[in-house]
Amino acid sequence: MACAAELEMILTLDLKTYNHHIPQRALNHLTPIQVLQNGAQKNLIYSLNVFINRRNLPDQVAQWLGADPAQFSGLADE
Repeated sequence: MACAAELEMILTLDLKTYNHHIPQRALNHLTPIQVLQNGAQKNLIYSLNVFINRRNLPDQVAQWLGADPAQFSGLADE
């Protein structure tokens, strides 16, 4: 019979395998971690769009952030 530590180790490994290595049909054949990472990246880009557009920051700031200034044009209203 497995002790609690062994059970915890097995469940942790299973969870990591499921979240990082097994694509899910319901998630458009991506892993749960890929979906979270894609969502975080989209949220960051949207937040930058809102920040830059609401403050009317110059194009130089967008370039300083490493982004194409056109990428931020009008996206805060979406």
